[in-house]
Amino acid sequence: MQALPKEFLREIARYCDFTSKQSEALIAFYSSEASKEKVAQELGISVSALNGRLTRAYENIGSPEDNNKIEELTSLLWNTYRSNDDKSIYYFYVVSKIEIAQAENIGRLDFSYKRLTEVPESIGNLTNLIILDITDNELEKLPKSIVNIINLTQLNLFNNKLVKLPESIGNITNLTELNLSRNKLTELPESIGRLANLTKLNLGSNQIIEFPESIGNITNLTELNLLGNNQIAELPESIGNVTNLTKLNLSWTQLIKLPESIGNLAKLAELNLSWNQLTKVPESIDKLTNLSKLDLSWNQLIEPG
Repeated sequence: MQALPKEFLREIARYCDFTSKQSEALIAFYSSEASKEKVAQELGISVSALNGRLTRAYENIGSPEDNNKIEELTSLLWNTYRSNDDKSIYYFYVVSKIEIAQAENIGRLDFSYKRLTEVPESIGNLTNLIILDITDNELEKLPKSIVNIINLTQLNLFNNKLVKLPESIGNITNLTELNLSRNKLTELPESIGRLANLTKLNLGSNQIIEFPESIGNITNLTELNLLGNNQIAELPESIGNVTNLTKLNLSWTQLIKLPESIGNLAKLAELNLSWNQLTKVPESIDKLTNLSKLDLSWNQLIEPG
């Protein structure tokens, strides 16, 4: 473990209103490369007592109001975190709690590019949060409490390791933009159809096998990206109910057929069907009179006889 400067640790302790014992434990442990046993011995306490003081120190982080100081502390701590093996302590317990506390006031929380493996359940307390960006981390699941952020309109989960979405995702009904691209999703819950205000849905580069019928309930959707979901063979007929779609990307999805209902998407301006297994397209595609871009390259289309 890399040692941190004592002056920085004192600033963290002062800023977060740690008690003298919590501050002492924090500074002694994080300013040294010694083991917890050695630090505890020097402080004249047990290892369990040292752990207890540190844990209570993390929990004592309040709701700081000075934006500049928060940014300064975050930046300094993050620079240390990036080169440290003990990431969960330096970032998750300290920086994340400072940012979460501040996010309630500014309506935005940015956890992007921080290699997080989890997000604290306390995030569900941010009921005024509007934008949540967790781009490029290592999340395998979402915190259960995320569904409590009822005012959330934008959720960016690009490039994580999500394998499944909770059924309760459908409760975040104010969502307008949802980016789930570059994860490991194999399916979507039917509840996704309850996201009636969704206008942009990005599911590119996952491993989705089947698309739920409930997609037809998201009638305000204007952009849908399924690029690179290499196991989707068919779309549900209900896709034809999403009549506000203007952009639909189905490239590299292994489609073997399109539903006739595709012709109901009268507002569609861009349709990418490249790199699939299509042998024909439905006649209803002629109804797409607003289509300005149609890509059918790299399929197995058979010329009508």
